[in-house]
Amino acid sequence: MRSGLFFLCYCLFQISLFSQSKDEDLVVLQQTAEWLEQKLTYHYYNIDDEEWWTNRFNFDPQTLKATIRNISTENLGAIQDRTHMQRVFQFGDLNPYTINIEEAKTNSGRLVKGKTIRIGTYQQAKDISQIKNGAVPSEASFLYLSIPKAYEDSTSNYAETIAEKFEQAILVATKVYHTGSFESDATQLLTVLEDDRFLSPDKMSLSINKIFDDVLELEQHDPTDQLVRKAYLKINQDQKTVQWVNIKGQEPVVDVALSFGEEYAFELKGSAIHIFFVNKHEIHFIENGEETVFIRDNSFEKGRPYYR
Repeated sequence: MRSGLFFLCYCLFQISLFSQSKDEDLVVLQQTAEWLEQKLTYHYYNIDDEEWWTNRFNFDPQTLKATIRNISTENLGAIQDRTHMQRVFQFGDLNPYTINIEEAKTNSGRLVKGKTIRIGTYQQAKDISQIKNGAVPSEASFLYLSIPKAYEDSTSNYAETIAEKFEQAILVATKVYHTGSFESDATQLLTVLEDDRFLSPDKMSLSINKIFDDVLELEQHDPTDQLVRKAYLKINQDQKTVQWVNIKGQEPVVDVALSFGEEYAFELKGSAIHIFFVNKHEIHFIENGEETVFIRDNSFEKGRPYYR
Protein backbone atom coordinates (compact mmCIF):
# COMPACT_ATOMS: atom_id res chain seq x y z
CA MET A 1 0.00 0.00 0.00
CA ARG A 2 2.79 2.38 0.93
CA SER A 3 4.64 1.84 -2.36
CA GLY A 4 1.41 2.44 -4.31
CA LEU A 5 0.79 5.65 -2.39
CA PHE A 6 4.37 6.77 -3.04
CA PHE A 7 3.95 6.11 -6.77
CA LEU A 8 0.69 8.09 -6.83
CA CYS A 9 2.31 11.02 -4.99
CA TYR A 10 5.30 10.89 -7.34
CA CYS A 11 3.03 11.01 -10.40
CA LEU A 12 1.04 13.90 -8.98
CA PHE A 13 4.30 15.72 -8.23
CA GLN A 14 5.49 15.15 -11.80
CA ILE A 15 2.20 16.43 -13.27
CA SER A 16 2.31 19.52 -11.08
CA LEU A 17 6.00 20.08 -11.88
CA PHE A 18 5.36 20.01 -15.63
CA SER A 19 2.18 22.10 -15.63
CA GLN A 20 3.08 24.93 -13.28
CA SER A 21 3.24 28.36 -14.89
CA LYS A 22 6.14 30.77 -14.70
CA ASP A 23 4.26 32.87 -12.13
CA GLU A 24 3.57 29.81 -9.96
CA ASP A 25 7.21 28.79 -10.16
CA LEU A 26 8.25 32.29 -9.11
CA VAL A 27 6.08 31.96 -5.99
CA VAL A 28 7.79 28.65 -5.14
CA LEU A 29 11.20 30.27 -5.64
CA GLN A 30 10.31 33.21 -3.40
CA GLN A 31 8.92 30.94 -0.66
CA THR A 32 12.02 28.75 -0.76
CA ALA A 33 14.27 31.82 -0.60
CA GLU A 34 12.30 33.18 2.36
CA TRP A 35 12.85 29.88 4.17
CA LEU A 36 16.58 30.14 3.47
CA GLU A 37 16.58 33.73 4.76
CA GLN A 38 15.39 32.45 8.12
CA LYS A 39 17.60 29.37 8.37
CA LEU A 40 20.80 30.97 7.03
CA THR A 41 20.76 33.96 9.37
CA TYR A 42 22.72 33.03 12.50
CA HIS A 43 25.79 33.79 14.66
CA TYR A 44 28.65 31.48 15.56
CA TYR A 45 32.09 31.63 17.21
CA ASN A 46 35.49 30.57 15.88
CA ILE A 47 37.31 29.71 19.09
CA ASP A 48 40.72 29.41 17.39
CA ASP A 49 40.60 32.88 15.84
CA GLU A 50 38.59 34.35 18.74
CA GLU A 51 36.09 35.86 16.31
CA TRP A 52 32.32 36.02 16.13
CA TRP A 53 30.79 35.47 12.71
CA THR A 54 27.38 36.54 11.46
CA ASN A 55 25.88 34.76 8.45
CA ARG A 56 23.04 36.48 6.58
CA PHE A 57 21.06 35.43 3.50
CA ASN A 58 18.86 37.83 1.51
CA PHE A 59 16.83 37.44 -1.68
CA ASP A 60 15.60 40.21 -3.98
CA PRO A 61 12.39 39.08 -5.76
CA GLN A 62 12.75 41.89 -8.32
CA THR A 63 16.21 40.95 -9.60
CA LEU A 64 16.04 37.28 -8.45
CA LYS A 65 19.49 37.77 -6.94
CA ALA A 66 20.51 36.23 -3.62
CA THR A 67 23.15 37.72 -1.34
CA ILE A 68 25.12 35.93 1.39
CA ARG A 69 27.01 38.12 3.84
CA ASN A 70 29.64 36.93 6.32
CA ILE A 71 30.74 39.47 8.92
CA SER A 72 33.32 38.87 11.65
CA THR A 73 33.74 40.93 14.84
CA GLU A 74 35.77 40.63 18.00
CA ASN A 75 32.63 40.74 20.14
CA LEU A 76 29.10 39.73 19.26
CA GLY A 77 27.11 42.86 18.43
CA ALA A 78 30.18 45.04 17.87
CA ILE A 79 29.67 47.87 15.39
CA GLN A 80 33.07 47.71 13.69
CA ASP A 81 33.75 44.51 11.79
CA ARG A 82 37.06 42.86 11.02
CA THR A 83 35.99 41.11 7.85
CA HIS A 84 32.99 41.72 5.62
CA MET A 85 32.41 39.26 2.77
CA GLN A 86 29.54 39.45 0.32
CA ARG A 87 28.59 36.98 -2.43
CA VAL A 88 25.82 37.67 -4.95
CA PHE A 89 24.36 35.03 -7.29
CA GLN A 90 21.23 33.75 -9.02
CA PHE A 91 19.87 30.27 -8.33
CA GLY A 92 19.57 29.69 -12.07
CA ASP A 93 23.36 29.90 -12.44
CA LEU A 94 23.96 27.13 -9.89
CA ASN A 95 24.27 23.43 -10.69
CA PRO A 96 22.18 20.99 -8.60
CA TYR A 97 24.67 18.20 -9.34
CA THR A 98 27.42 19.98 -7.42
CA ILE A 99 25.70 20.27 -4.03
CA ASN A 100 27.99 18.49 -1.59
CA ILE A 101 28.09 18.27 2.21
CA GLU A 102 31.41 17.60 3.96
CA GLU A 103 32.49 17.22 7.56
CA ALA A 104 34.54 20.23 8.73
CA LYS A 105 36.98 19.05 11.41
CA THR A 106 38.94 22.28 11.86
CA ASN A 107 38.25 25.98 12.29
CA SER A 108 39.46 28.26 9.51
CA GLY A 109 38.08 31.79 9.30
CA ARG A 110 34.36 31.71 8.59
CA LEU A 111 34.42 27.93 8.01
CA VAL A 112 34.21 26.24 11.42
CA LYS A 113 33.80 22.71 12.78
CA GLY A 114 30.54 21.09 11.77
CA LYS A 115 29.36 20.76 8.16
CA THR A 116 30.34 22.69 5.03
CA ILE A 117 27.93 22.85 2.09
CA ARG A 118 29.61 23.37 -1.27
CA ILE A 119 27.56 24.46 -4.30
CA GLY A 120 29.04 25.14 -7.73
CA THR A 121 27.88 26.97 -10.83
CA TYR A 122 26.96 25.28 -14.09
CA GLN A 123 30.11 24.29 -16.01
CA GLN A 124 32.13 26.12 -13.30
CA ALA A 125 31.34 29.52 -14.81
CA LYS A 126 32.46 32.55 -12.80
CA ASP A 127 28.88 33.65 -12.12
CA ILE A 128 29.17 34.43 -8.40
CA SER A 129 30.22 38.00 -7.60
CA GLN A 130 32.15 38.38 -4.36
CA ILE A 131 33.49 41.38 -2.46
CA LYS A 132 35.76 41.30 0.58
CA ASN A 133 36.17 44.38 2.76
CA GLY A 134 35.00 46.72 0.00
CA ALA A 135 37.76 45.71 -2.41
CA VAL A 136 37.31 45.39 -6.16
CA PRO A 137 34.73 42.65 -6.89
CA SER A 138 35.94 39.29 -8.11
CA GLU A 139 34.13 36.28 -9.55
CA ALA A 140 33.87 32.76 -8.19
CA SER A 141 32.36 29.45 -9.29
CA PHE A 142 31.54 27.98 -5.85
CA LEU A 143 29.64 28.88 -2.69
CA TYR A 144 30.71 27.56 0.70
CA LEU A 145 28.25 27.60 3.60
CA SER A 146 29.43 26.84 7.12
CA ILE A 147 26.94 25.02 9.37
CA PRO A 148 28.47 25.09 12.89
CA LYS A 149 28.46 21.89 14.92
CA ALA A 150 26.10 23.45 17.47
CA TYR A 151 23.36 23.67 14.83
CA GLU A 152 23.92 20.11 13.71
CA ASP A 153 23.71 18.96 17.35
CA SER A 154 20.55 20.90 18.15
CA THR A 155 18.63 20.34 14.91
CA SER A 156 18.87 17.04 13.09
CA ASN A 157 19.84 17.15 9.41
CA TYR A 158 20.19 20.96 9.42
CA ALA A 159 22.78 20.95 6.63
CA GLU A 160 20.90 18.33 4.62
CA THR A 161 17.66 20.33 4.82
CA ILE A 162 19.41 23.50 3.64
CA ALA A 163 21.01 21.57 0.77
CA GLU A 164 17.60 20.22 -0.25
CA LYS A 165 16.11 23.73 -0.24
CA PHE A 166 18.95 24.97 -2.44
CA GLU A 167 18.31 22.06 -4.80
CA GLN A 168 14.61 22.93 -4.91
CA ALA A 169 15.33 26.59 -5.67
CA ILE A 170 17.84 25.70 -8.39
CA LEU A 171 15.48 23.26 -10.12
CA VAL A 172 12.72 25.87 -10.22
CA ALA A 173 15.10 28.63 -11.35
CA THR A 174 16.51 26.49 -14.19
CA LYS A 175 13.12 25.81 -15.78
CA VAL A 176 12.63 27.10 -19.32
CA TYR A 177 9.45 28.66 -20.70
CA HIS A 178 7.98 29.68 -24.02
CA THR A 179 8.59 33.36 -24.68
CA GLY A 180 5.82 33.91 -27.21
CA SER A 181 8.36 34.64 -29.94
CA PHE A 182 9.62 31.94 -32.32
CA GLU A 183 13.01 33.63 -32.65
CA SER A 184 13.48 33.80 -28.87
CA ASP A 185 12.27 30.22 -28.35
CA ALA A 186 14.62 28.97 -31.07
CA THR A 187 17.56 30.79 -29.52
CA GLN A 188 16.69 29.35 -26.12
CA LEU A 189 16.49 25.83 -27.59
CA LEU A 190 19.98 26.14 -29.10
CA THR A 191 21.42 27.66 -25.92
CA VAL A 192 20.06 24.95 -23.61
CA LEU A 193 21.11 22.00 -25.79
CA GLU A 194 24.29 22.98 -27.60
CA ASP A 195 27.56 21.18 -26.94
CA ASP A 196 26.63 18.94 -24.04
CA ARG A 197 25.86 15.34 -23.09
CA PHE A 198 22.80 13.77 -21.46
CA LEU A 199 22.25 10.33 -19.92
CA SER A 200 19.12 8.20 -19.55
CA PRO A 201 18.38 6.00 -16.50
CA ASP A 202 19.19 2.89 -18.57
CA LYS A 203 22.65 4.29 -19.41
CA MET A 204 21.99 5.51 -22.95
CA SER A 205 23.82 8.71 -23.82
CA LEU A 206 22.82 11.65 -25.99
CA SER A 207 25.60 13.92 -27.24
CA ILE A 208 24.56 17.23 -28.77
CA ASN A 209 26.76 19.51 -30.85
CA LYS A 210 26.06 22.77 -32.62
CA ILE A 211 27.40 22.20 -36.15
CA PHE A 212 25.97 25.39 -37.70
CA ASP A 213 24.45 28.53 -36.21
CA ASP A 214 20.97 27.07 -36.70
CA VAL A 215 21.62 23.30 -36.59
CA LEU A 216 22.15 20.85 -33.71
CA GLU A 217 23.46 17.33 -34.29
CA LEU A 218 22.33 14.64 -31.84
CA GLU A 219 24.06 11.27 -31.46
CA GLN A 220 22.48 8.61 -29.26
CA HIS A 221 24.56 5.68 -28.02
CA ASP A 222 23.43 2.53 -26.20
CA PRO A 223 24.99 1.38 -22.88
CA THR A 224 27.79 -0.35 -24.83
CA ASP A 225 28.60 2.95 -26.57
CA GLN A 226 27.27 1.78 -29.95
CA LEU A 227 25.71 4.50 -32.10
CA VAL A 228 21.97 3.79 -32.42
CA ARG A 229 20.66 7.11 -33.72
CA LYS A 230 21.82 10.27 -35.41
CA ALA A 231 19.41 13.18 -35.63
CA TYR A 232 19.36 16.86 -36.49
CA LEU A 233 17.37 19.85 -35.27
CA LYS A 234 17.37 22.74 -37.75
CA ILE A 235 15.75 26.11 -37.16
CA ASN A 236 13.51 27.12 -40.07
CA GLN A 237 12.93 30.84 -39.61
CA ASP A 238 10.76 31.21 -42.73
CA GLN A 239 8.26 28.53 -41.69
CA LYS A 240 8.57 29.21 -37.95
CA THR A 241 9.28 25.52 -37.36
CA VAL A 242 12.15 23.30 -36.21
CA GLN A 243 12.99 20.54 -38.67
CA TRP A 244 13.63 17.10 -37.11
CA VAL A 245 15.66 14.65 -39.20
CA ASN A 246 16.06 11.24 -37.57
CA ILE A 247 18.39 8.49 -38.86
CA LYS A 248 18.03 5.28 -36.84
CA GLY A 249 19.47 1.97 -37.98
CA GLN A 250 17.58 0.34 -40.86
CA GLU A 251 14.43 2.37 -40.19
CA PRO A 252 13.21 4.89 -42.79
CA VAL A 253 14.64 8.39 -42.36
CA VAL A 254 12.17 10.64 -40.54
CA ASP A 255 12.02 14.26 -41.71
CA VAL A 256 9.24 16.27 -40.06
CA ALA A 257 8.55 19.83 -38.94
CA LEU A 258 8.17 20.48 -35.20
CA SER A 259 6.39 23.43 -33.61
CA PHE A 260 6.66 24.94 -30.18
CA GLY A 261 3.60 23.76 -28.24
CA GLU A 262 1.70 24.92 -25.17
CA GLU A 263 1.06 21.73 -23.19
CA TYR A 264 4.30 22.03 -21.23
CA ALA A 265 6.33 25.06 -20.23
CA PHE A 266 8.75 24.44 -23.12
CA GLU A 267 8.21 21.80 -25.78
CA LEU A 268 8.46 20.81 -29.44
CA LYS A 269 5.72 18.73 -31.04
CA GLY A 270 5.34 16.95 -34.38
CA SER A 271 3.78 13.87 -35.94
CA ALA A 272 6.78 11.66 -35.17
CA ILE A 273 8.17 13.00 -31.89
CA HIS A 274 7.33 15.07 -28.85
CA ILE A 275 10.17 16.74 -26.93
CA PHE A 276 9.60 18.62 -23.69
CA PHE A 277 11.83 20.13 -21.00
CA VAL A 278 11.37 19.90 -17.23
CA ASN A 279 14.28 22.32 -16.85
CA LYS A 280 17.66 22.99 -18.47
CA HIS A 281 18.95 19.69 -17.11
CA GLU A 282 16.13 17.25 -17.99
CA ILE A 283 14.61 16.47 -21.41
CA HIS A 284 11.86 13.96 -22.31
CA PHE A 285 11.56 12.36 -25.75
CA ILE A 286 8.26 10.63 -26.64
CA GLU A 287 8.28 8.51 -29.80
CA ASN A 288 5.66 5.91 -30.80
CA GLY A 289 4.20 6.07 -27.30
CA GLU A 290 7.54 5.37 -25.60
CA GLU A 291 9.09 7.98 -23.33
CA THR A 292 12.83 8.37 -22.71
CA VAL A 293 14.22 10.72 -20.07
CA PHE A 294 17.64 12.30 -20.56
CA ILE A 295 19.39 14.14 -17.72
CA ARG A 296 22.43 16.32 -18.27
CA ASP A 297 25.64 14.39 -17.61
CA ASN A 298 27.46 15.86 -14.66
CA SER A 299 29.16 12.64 -13.57
CA PHE A 300 32.46 14.52 -13.41
CA GLU A 301 31.07 16.83 -10.72
CA LYS A 302 31.60 16.14 -7.04
CA GLY A 303 28.16 16.32 -5.52
CA ARG A 304 24.89 14.68 -4.59
CA PRO A 305 23.10 12.40 -7.08
CA TYR A 306 20.54 14.26 -9.14
CA TYR A 307 16.90 13.22 -8.57
CA ARG A 308 17.74 10.76 -5.84
